[in-house]
Amino acid sequence: GKPDAGAYEFGTILPITLLNLKGERIGSTNKLVWTTATENNNLGFELLRSNNATNNNFTKVGFVASKAINGNSSNTLVYTFEDANATANNTYYKLKQIDKDGKFYFSNIVLVKASKAAGIDIAAIYPNPTKDNLSVSISSSLYTKASLVIADIFGKIVMQQNINLVTGDNATSINVNKLAAGNYTIKLSCENGCESIIKKFVKL
Repeated sequence: GKPDAGAYEFGTILPITLLNLKGERIGSTNKLVWTTATENNNLGFELLRSNNATNNNFTKVGFVASKAINGNSSNTLVYTFEDANATANNTYYKLKQIDKDGKFYFSNIVLVKASKAAGIDIAAIYPNPTKDNLSVSISSSLYTKASLVIADIFGKIVMQQNINLVTGDNATSINVNKLAAGNYTIKLSCENGCESIIKKFVKL
């Protein structure tokens, strides 16, 4: 239906209410998700990608047609798009929503951060220095078996702990009170060959 004329005083009536565009790196794919609260005469969405987010540098990577019947909906609709051709670098995306009459509007720009190889990282180790317990906070983009290996300054392995990582934040703690005082490294590696992460800590 046509909006009442008074609504035009504040500028053009947007053909859709776009709630927000989000993106995340999953393995080697960038997954984008967005939601519309209402749609009016919507043809669909072009997905635009850039490696530096300057306006004339976005290129089209795909098109997702409106899920609304005849492009009109007052229900919440959720859309996803997977960009399997993205590089592992930081990548920016925006949507170009296209009306059936050819008008178009752009969404917010979203940044999908570069993945660490296979996406695991030691986010924090604390307290550091420590006397007895070392808490290890690990962020992971995948479910995987992993190991934490503690080595002394000569590279000799003094402790090892196996953990199962879930996607998101993982917390584990290691009791290091039997280790001699000194400097150590803690290495996180996972069974599917992801890049190992090494951090240093001091045992008091």
